[in-house]
Amino acid sequence: MTNHSIKKMDIWVAELPTIPDSHVQHGRRPVVIVSNDAANLHSPVITVVPLTSKTKRGQLPTHVLLRGHGLRCASVACCEQVMTLDKYRLCQRMGEVTDWFEKIALQHALTVQLDLAI
Repeated sequence: MTNHSIKKMDIWVAELPTIPDSHVQHGRRPVVIVSNDAANLHSPVITVVPLTSKTKRGQLPTHVLLRGHGLRCASVACCEQVMTLDKYRLCQRMGEVTDWFEKIALQHALTVQLDLAI
């Protein structure tokens, strides 16, 4: 991991663990940080959503299309795969989700996945 501070909505390349017999993404791939900045500063772990360049996947209410932000191509944030990682698995900062609509879409997709609606 580099010396960059880790912030909510940053996009990083991370080394995701392999989970045997699982459909969860693994290997070196981009992720968006979704944990809050206080936790990002003080905790040894962070919460991330993996991204995939397979934009033709079946669209779910937990999918958010992201373009730009340091990504090499359009990517889908798979909020149904939200996970916690040790910070040492972060390899390189790519950019940051700055678009207001995309930030709201990510928050909504996480609300759907975690059934947080009141």
